[in-house]
Amino acid sequence: MGNPFALSTVFAILTLALIPHVAELIKEDAQGNLPSIYQVRWEGWGVKVRLTNLCLPQHGLFLLGILLYGVGAVVHRPVSVCEFSLGVLLLAVIVFLIAQLGRLPPKLLS
Repeated sequence: MGNPFALSTVFAILTLALIPHVAELIKEDAQGNLPSIYQVRWEGWGVKVRLTNLCLPQHGLFLLGILLYGVGAVVHRPVSVCEFSLGVLLLAVIVFLIAQLGRLPPKLLS
């Protein structure tokens, strides 16, 4: 599966790169309210994403890395098929959640 910490770091860097773009898009509405940074969609480089599309996998992979590190610190053996399957399942859940979050209307996310 690779190193979850390395993948988490990649998503962290992408998240940090997206923040200035999102900040530029935050505008007051007619009532003077500002939207949440998590509601703003950024379009560029052929993609349309929200901050949550990058934060969620970053946090999920980081937690997976902590879990695998903890298991590896206690059990001194190679990663089992069960642990690998758990990691793949968690990654699939993260991808599914990202897809679902992208479909929700912004009002439901506030």
